[in-house]
Amino acid sequence: MVANLANLLSDLSTDEPIAWRRVRIIPLRLRTMADLEYLTLDDSMPESLIVVEETSASGSVPELQVRNRARSRVFIPEGSTLTGAKQNRVVNLSVMVAPESVTVIPVSCVERGRWRSLSSHFGYGAFADSPLRSMMCAGATASLKRTGKVHVDQGAVWSHVDAMLENAGAGSPTQAYHAIYEKWHQELADYEVRLPAPDNACGVAVEIDGTLEAVDLFDKPNTLRKLWPKLVRSYLLTALRPEARRGSKTDVKGFLERVLSSTGESHETVGIGTTIRLTNPEAVGAVLVCDDRLVHMSLFANGAGEQHKDVTPVPQTQASQPEGVPESAQCRRPWWKFWV
Repeated sequence: MVANLANLLSDLSTDEPIAWRRVRIIPLRLRTMADLEYLTLDDSMPESLIVVEETSASGSVPELQVRNRARSRVFIPEGSTLTGAKQNRVVNLSVMVAPESVTVIPVSCVERGRWRSLSSHFGYGAFADSPLRSMMCAGATASLKRTGKVHVDQGAVWSHVDAMLENAGAGSPTQAYHAIYEKWHQELADYEVRLPAPDNACGVAVEIDGTLEAVDLFDKPNTLRKLWPKLVRSYLLTALRPEARRGSKTDVKGFLERVLSSTGESHETVGIGTTIRLTNPEAVGAVLVCDDRLVHMSLFANGAGEQHKDVTPVPQTQASQPEGVPESAQCRRPWWKFWV
C-alpha cells in the first residue's frame, strides 16, 4: 500500500466473481501490499493476549474495555459481535488497539433481555449483517460530526435485531442476535461451502439478487482470509432475509469511483489512527487509516445505483476542512487525496 490513499483506485482491480444462488462475490485485489503488522481477535484470544471485558463491575452498555497484553497492535473490525459478560455487544467502528494497552471502545447491545454476568470476559462471536453495519456506520458518522464521539441509536439496533429474529423464526429468551446464526446454521453452511475465500484478494464486493450490498477492503489478503469465515456468514444473513431489497443495479468499478470521489471527513478515533467517514447519495462508509495506510474500508450501498453517477461532490464546510489544506483545494479534491 502506498504511503497515502491517492492511488487507491488505480491500485485496485476486480477479479472473476464467485456466485451461489442469491449471492455474488466479486474479489478485490490491491497491486501493492501493505506492510502493517497487527493481530486480529482470532489470533490473540486463544492465548488470552487480548481480553475484552466490561468497563467496570457495574458495566456500561455503550462501552467495553480491551486489554491488549500482546506486543503487537490488534485490529478489531466494525460489525464484530462479542458474546458473554453482562450482555452481547457489537463493535460500532473499526479500531486498531495499541500494543500493551487498555482501550475503551464504542459498542451497541445486541441482547436486550439480559444484564447479568455469564463470564468475566467476552468471546469473539461473528459479524453483524450488512444492514445493521450500515445503520451503525451512518449513526457513528452523524455523531462524530455532531459531538466528536461515537454514538449509535440503541433503540434502532434493538429494533433491527427484533426484526431479524422474527424473520428467521429464531427464538431467544433474551432477544440475542446470535440466535439467528443458530437458527440458520444449516442454510449458512450450505452457502458457505460454495463461497470460499477468494485467493490473494484483499477484499470483496457483495451483490445480493444482482444488487450491490456492501464492500469490505483490507490492507492485505491475510486479513481477509482470517476474517472470511465470519465475514461471509454476515453477508449470507442478509441474503437469507425473506424480503428482497429493492435497488438499482450498478457495476462495482463505477460504484467505487463515484463513492471514493465524494467528500469525506477525518476524525480522531479510539486506539491508533484516523477514521474517515464517507457519505454520498449511493452509500455510507468508513475507512480506518493507520500510519497513512488503509487498514479497513467498509462501504454499504443504499440501492440508489446508476442514477447518481454524475453527482458533483458537495463542498466541505469550514469546520470539516483538514488543517493545512487551502479552502479552494478542499472543494475540488477527493477525500483520499488529503494525505498527498
